[in-house]
Amino acid sequence: RNNTRQPGSGRRSAVLSRAGDLAVQRPSSSQFKTDIIAPSLATQQRHSARPKMEQKAMKGGVKMELEHAIGYDGHICSGLHYHKGVNILAAGGNVNISDPLDPHKQKFLRGGHENSITVLALSRPGDMIASGGEGRTPDVIVWDFSKGNILYRLQEHEHGISALGFSDDGRFLGTCGNGLDKKLFIWDMKTGMIVASTVFDEILMLVWGGRVRDKKRRPTSKFLFGTVSRGGKQQKVTLWALDPKTGKLESMTCTCGSHVRKFTCIDFSNDGEWLYAGTTSGDVAVFQVKRAVLYTFIGLHTLTGGVTAIAVPPPPACSSSSRGDDGEFQEVCVGGATGILAHLSYDGKSYKADKRARLDGAVSSVSISSDGKEIMCGTAAGSVWHIDATTASANYQAKIVTQSHCSGINAVTFSRESSERFCTATKTGEIIVWSMNNYRVLCRIAVPNVQATCATLSEDVVLVGFSDGIIRAFDPETGERLWKIPNAHKDGVSSIELASNHKFIVSGGKNGELRVWDVRTKAMVCHLKEHTQKVNKLKLYDSNKFVLSCSRDKSFLCWD
Repeated sequence: RNNTRQPGSGRRSAVLSRAGDLAVQRPSSSQFKTDIIAPSLATQQRHSARPKMEQKAMKGGVKMELEHAIGYDGHICSGLHYHKGVNILAAGGNVNISDPLDPHKQKFLRGGHENSITVLALSRPGDMIASGGEGRTPDVIVWDFSKGNILYRLQEHEHGISALGFSDDGRFLGTCGNGLDKKLFIWDMKTGMIVASTVFDEILMLVWGGRVRDKKRRPTSKFLFGTVSRGGKQQKVTLWALDPKTGKLESMTCTCGSHVRKFTCIDFSNDGEWLYAGTTSGDVAVFQVKRAVLYTFIGLHTLTGGVTAIAVPPPPACSSSSRGDDGEFQEVCVGGATGILAHLSYDGKSYKADKRARLDGAVSSVSISSDGKEIMCGTAAGSVWHIDATTASANYQAKIVTQSHCSGINAVTFSRESSERFCTATKTGEIIVWSMNNYRVLCRIAVPNVQATCATLSEDVVLVGFSDGIIRAFDPETGERLWKIPNAHKDGVSSIELASNHKFIVSGGKNGELRVWDVRTKAMVCHLKEHTQKVNKLKLYDSNKFVLSCSRDKSFLCWD
């Protein structure tokens, strides 16, 4: 595609459509019907998606090492994967690989994305990780799991990535653009070349299901995958067949008869004969793959807010009591918007929820270990949970691994007396006191319907300024509300400082005023007005005699 602009040609890369040593054709939907000639080795190297090694010299300054990262974007679908005893999750623009048992063991895959990661995928063998971003350069980065380096940088999408998925053998990778892009590409992971491409509705999720079977249910050379797509007000399930030799894609929409559903997530059974699809109405649709028709619905009364995540356990995790009529295992784990994780088993007649666990938020990711004995769940509340799948009781024993905020952080502050604790405040009014020893939550405070704009921490109290103009004090151990100063600032508190002797408080407002408060009486001692715009930060001297203030008016002042 050096001199042609065929559908799917990217903004920067000009990789050739090719699978191995076989020249392939574009799908029949392509408006160009030109033959693609097998490129030479030099051409492949010039147009390959493999990244070029870049070394940037550091100009001055001191290099800082990233010690630890606290955070998990629970709003990303399938943003958490569990493999070989480690969690792989998306945190901002980085991929974080962490040990759930040792918080000090972390590995970061950095330098691939300029903006936040929107989707994450792990190959079934576990040797490759794919991450998709957003922004002006929404690249798909394929990482080597063991070495941590970039294998491919795929640059065909223009606006953002909404779904990724590796084939069962890890040979192919499907990448899907968001609602503005609407492109679907299939990539060969041995060469970094495009195998097939098409334009479709916005795809929300892509899952591979092994090989397409013939009439006698024997596997063919074609690959099977399914998608959940959104077109207008509908969210439908589509089955695809990929012929890697010709690059041809065939699609078939799964029909539900008279039933109307909005689908959110999908996964194939282990034998590839069934496709499970979660819906916004709280039930799971079971489709027969060979006919692409609805077989039955699994009604779940506990998932009233809808099904948000679904995963099929591997065969070793299933018991002999869960065999269906076809002799294959029929089990599935389902997560809901109400924070319920349910394990469904087939008793020969119907599906029943025999095990369940309640988590702290909508379940956005469910990842099951290769032996089926462990389950990792990520929630929209920013938490990661570990579940022992071998328990015999009806209630799973869920243990929290990590916690984090699920909204923007407005303030971070350490205790003046000790560096073993620090405090964060968010846009949703959530305040967390953290331990620096194990990065765990010591205290979690929630003030709904208001922003926590600033905070200061001491051994005895957490002082927080809010957008409603109130200064609130909390116990750093229990989170109990101690007292408050109403109407501290008219348009909201923008900065706050506590004297080291705990006798007075200095606060700054959005209109540029500084106010000093007596801690014992909660009365205003003095009002200082010199800044013309918002006070961004205050800092008291150790002697408590002077305070520095910096403002949005591009000035900083020293007050007596």
